[in-house]
Amino acid sequence: MARKLDRAAASFVLAQIATLLVLGCSRAEGSWNTAQGAEQGKSKRDPALRQFDNVIYKLPAGWFVGGRNGYLALMPRDHDKEGFCTIWIAPSEKAPSDPAKWIRSKMAGVVEKGDQASAIREPKGTKLGPHSAWMAGQAVDGDMQIHVAVVAAGRIEHIYFNGPADEKGQRATNSAFIPLCDELQFVSAGAKPLLEAPRPGEFHGSYFGTGMGYGLNGIEVENKFFFFTKAGHFYEGVPSGRSLQTIDFPAAFAREGGRCGNYHVRGKELVLDFGNGEKRSKSFKQDGDALVIGGDKFWLQEEIADGTHMDGCWTSLHYSSFTQGSGVVGGAGGTHSLTLTKDGKFQSEGMGFASANFETPAGDLTGGFSTKSDNKAKQGTYEFKGGVLVLNASDGTRRTKNLFMLSPRVMLLDGTSHIDQSKPESDSKGKR
Repeated sequence: MARKLDRAAASFVLAQIATLLVLGCSRAEGSWNTAQGAEQGKSKRDPALRQFDNVIYKLPAGWFVGGRNGYLALMPRDHDKEGFCTIWIAPSEKAPSDPAKWIRSKMAGVVEKGDQASAIREPKGTKLGPHSAWMAGQAVDGDMQIHVAVVAAGRIEHIYFNGPADEKGQRATNSAFIPLCDELQFVSAGAKPLLEAPRPGEFHGSYFGTGMGYGLNGIEVENKFFFFTKAGHFYEGVPSGRSLQTIDFPAAFAREGGRCGNYHVRGKELVLDFGNGEKRSKSFKQDGDALVIGGDKFWLQEEIADGTHMDGCWTSLHYSSFTQGSGVVGGAGGTHSLTLTKDGKFQSEGMGFASANFETPAGDLTGGFSTKSDNKAKQGTYEFKGGVLVLNASDGTRRTKNLFMLSPRVMLLDGTSHIDQSKPESDSKGKR
């Protein structure tokens, strides 16, 4: 059952926030730009500064970064203190002729199917420093949403808060949301991007390795990837459906800045400057043809040549159980298969599943669930082009997949291991 929103409390919070934003952001245009320049001109910039697309913001202390559906999500680590709330930042768009109408459409767009929304405050014009802004509020199934739209030199930005209209929600808006809005900077309005110009790189290619990571089973072995260019760029992880030939790095820096940026080697360290403003360094050394990064070994992978045809059926199966002692007994997993033939035909199909029982500390079961989803089988033609696998399905859809062959038997498809069981174990030996 959805929680009932205290509309009086929500209206009070919105009025309070509107007042604080006006007071906090009522700087004259000159002082706003001076503050930006002073911040950007420091020899050591604030390490809490982050960038997403056109927006430069300060990450609230004790919060972490996530994302969903193209939006950036900021969430507190301490839910007991600040509640279950999220600050969302949307990808930048060209400024519309009617920002109030635009923000109404965005508010409607973030309401999930089945949820009920009602307006608390209609969009109202205000100022955020020298920039025109609009603020509005709505109730969504017991939560309060505070929406802010800012027009900055031809671009419009959408930032909103989602959380409870209680003491914890008010604490989060006062300690995180208002200060974040107060210190926003915009590249379109002259703020300097956080990612500096790259240095020439030492490597070029796609590197694969394995290492330890965390999953539903606790510590697990996971596939890891680094993509490097001689231009000094890197991508950590798998750029699904793209290869080194097809990655648009400037676009990736803007909206995937937590996964890519510029790199250089400094002694025994690999220095990674991310597009979102983060800076990290990892231990580094070369070991023959391999790179050892942060203690994990990575091997250079060969891109598959254009026009290549293959023959086989590669299948993946993964399953993870829920952590013991979590109160949930069960797990989730899935299967996927891809068949390629020498005459350029393909077929793919997959299935996801999950089941669990809920139990008390005493071991008594209180309920459970089981669910399964089948991905409709696809067939059609395929080709390798630009370092990626292009699947042209008979229904007219077209998908691209990042693909490497560790061996004739083992395929990495968008980072997930697939095995052709018809091929002998000896065919599993390769660069991995």
